[in-house]
Amino acid sequence: MNIYKFELGMLKKSILIWALAIPAFFLFYVSFFPMMSGEGMDTIFEQFPEEFMAFFGMNAELPVSNILGYVALTYGMIQIPMAIQASNSGFHMLSVDERQLTADFLL
Repeated sequence: MNIYKFELGMLKKSILIWALAIPAFFLFYVSFFPMMSGEGMDTIFEQFPEEFMAFFGMNAELPVSNILGYVALTYGMIQIPMAIQASNSGFHMLSVDERQLTADFLL
């Protein structure tokens, strides 16, 4: 547990930046909800094939005009920066071990 806390302390600045940026992106996306909540958007999305809708995580039972449907749509877009941050942290931890020649010892 001490090593985990130490590694998180080393990445404190990066974690703080990403922890503020991801909710900011989410609030940015949610600010567009009033434009998407109209009935016209539902008719547009009904014309798309089911495979296309499933690819973006949407379904007919949860329309985009509903706040839960809109959040489900934007959550896929929020997962991309979360995956980037996770891979950035992992690569950083591995590169530090490789640079200090402790990776072989850990393996």
